[in-house]
Amino acid sequence: MDLLSPQAIRKQVISKSIQAPSVLYSGVIAVVGTVYSVLFDGSVLSWGISLTAGTVCFAKICWGYQVKYQHHALEIVDHYHRSLLLKREQALADLQQVLNEIKQADALKQLEQLSRKFAAFQDVLDSKLNKDELAYSRYLTMAEAVFVGALDNLRTVVVSAKALSGIDYGHINQQIQSLKAERVTSAESSPLIEQQMDALQKRVEIYQQSQQHISTVLTENEQAMTELDRVTTQLSLISSQQGMELETAMEELRLLAQRAQKYSTR
Repeated sequence: MDLLSPQAIRKQVISKSIQAPSVLYSGVIAVVGTVYSVLFDGSVLSWGISLTAGTVCFAKICWGYQVKYQHHALEIVDHYHRSLLLKREQALADLQQVLNEIKQADALKQLEQLSRKFAAFQDVLDSKLNKDELAYSRYLTMAEAVFVGALDNLRTVVVSAKALSGIDYGHINQQIQSLKAERVTSAESSPLIEQQMDALQKRVEIYQQSQQHISTVLTENEQAMTELDRVTTQLSLISSQQGMELETAMEELRLLAQRAQKYSTR
């Protein structure tokens, strides 16, 4: 689900405004009062209470959406950003050590690059927008979501690499070659040899598929870093007054953040 587009934030602000206690209480009073007036007592007093409660309910919704929109929107985005920040800090602390342990040099290099590119993006964003603006929070959270998505990818690399550590690929290939040589010199085909060959070939396939998965995940991260580089460069060239151009520059990053969020919750 997209949480960072203007439309999505608007829907969340409306929902937050409707769910305010004062709105709910006055809304319930208006509904109950109207039902009571229609069914039992059509006096001016009961209708007046219902009308007053309904007016208060509507006014509170309008206040929450129109007057307090910026406040509510910032709360919504900041709450999401804090959850991403916590995930990032936890992931960074774990990944640095474990990637060193399992000797995944490419993944470790990506981890370092991701940190540098995110820092560069934040530096440029700081120079373009005020930190109390909704746009600043949205854009920073988009980049944060992409960062966290890339870290989730590196976690899958760790899991796959640990699974592969139990497969001695070189030794399996040696066994296969030995069995092939034995099959050539044997006068007749041996069912035992064929069974061994089949089992070894399946382990080779498992190994190759896992290696391919690691390569695919690392490629996804390279694409994410390229997008961060592109957006950072575009932001550096756009004036903070060019709101529409800023939003356009961030659109691809927003979509990338949306996909990252989707994959991280699978």
